[in-house]
Amino acid sequence: MNAKEFLLALCLIAIFAFNEVYGSPEAEAEAEANPDADPAAHLGDVLTDLVNRALG
Repeated sequence: MNAKEFLLALCLIAIFAFNEVYGSPEAEAEAEANPDADPAAHLGDVLTDLVNRALG
């Protein structure tokens, strides 16, 4: 894997993680139910999970 492929993979992982945290119906329902929740804190967990799935 060269550098361009690696950067492309990182971008795709970030896009999927961002969409999972901010774009899912569950995230919207949770944001309405708990306006003090910080979805950015969950984003790190989602990124870690996606990277582990890609590598494992």
